[in-house]
Formats: sequence, structure tokens, C-alpha cells
Amino acid sequence: MRPYVFLLLWIWLTDADILLAFTCIPAILTEYRTAELNVRTGCLKALTFVFEYVGPQSAYYADSVVTMLEDALTDRDHVHRQTASVIVKHLALGVAGLGCEDSMLHLMNLVWPNCFETSPHVIGAVMDAIEAMRVCLGPGILLNYTLQGLFHPSRKVREVRIFCYYRAILDLLFLIGLLEDL
Repeated sequence: MRPYVFLLLWIWLTDADILLAFTCIPAILTEYRTAELNVRTGCLKALTFVFEYVGPQSAYYADSVVTMLEDALTDRDHVHRQTASVIVKHLALGVAGLGCEDSMLHLMNLVWPNCFETSPHVIGAVMDAIEAMRVCLGPGILLNYTLQGLFHPSRKVREVRIFCYYRAILDLLFLIGLLEDL
């Protein structure tokens, strides 16, 4: 990754009133096109910090990063999938209720198959992204995803779906007020 991208990110993080995210995100997306693996990993980590910091302003940038996240979530490298899942988590929490549900549903379709990963760090990042999608899209949509695998013949598929199912049911019960805060 070229040093000016880190300089832009550092300036942006230190003085966000003067240099906003719209100056950093295009530079990071341009650098991500590089074929080198370390450059792409650095770009994903930079975007993780950007979307963690921006919060609700990420609704303006959600559509522009979807293609890059598609590439990262379907990459062979598990570090890229893990980092992209963290970006999706911060993005979903930032755009919750701001009208970006179509982009988030598309990203949910890309995050969902990664829940069968063997690495514990990737599993944690993917489950965090799925939890954030439940906040953004609603527990009903996540429930539709989980119901498909509850009666699957494979035990490994059922275990992941049952975990997501219990979390969605608890969220629905909290939402309609049948359970009090624990």
C-alpha cells in the first residue's frame, strides 16, 4: 500500500472536521485493485477503522464498497473473509434504519456461507456480522435464513442454524416485549 493512503487515513482520523471520509474511501478502493495480497489486506484493515469510526455516515458509502466486499468475502484467503466480515458488521450497525437494506441483504447473502468456516477467528467475525445484520435487517429475515437449515441431514449445518435460530427467537421475544431485559 502506498504511504499516502496511510497519511490520508491518519489525517482523517485525527482531524475529521476538515478531511471527511469521502477523501479516504476512494483512495483505499483504488489501492484495493492492486494484485498484491498485503496491499489488499491493508486496504481492508483501513476500511475497518473507517467504518468503525464513521457510524451513521456510512450510509453514504455503503453502495460504493459493496463490490469490494463481494471480492473480499469470496476470496480464498481466510484473513480477507474475516476482515470483510468485520467491515460488514460495522457497516450494518452504521446503516441500521437508514434505508440501505438492499445492499445489506446482498452482503448477507455473501456472509452467510462463511459460517461453516473452521478458523475460530473467522467464525467469530462472521457470527458478529450476522448479529449486526439482525439489527440492520430485522430478526424476521434472519429467521428465514435459519429455518432453511434447521432440518438439514448434516449435524454441522444444523448446529450453526440452531445457534442462529435461538438468537433470532430471543431477539423476537425481546422485540415484542414478552421477555424483560435479563
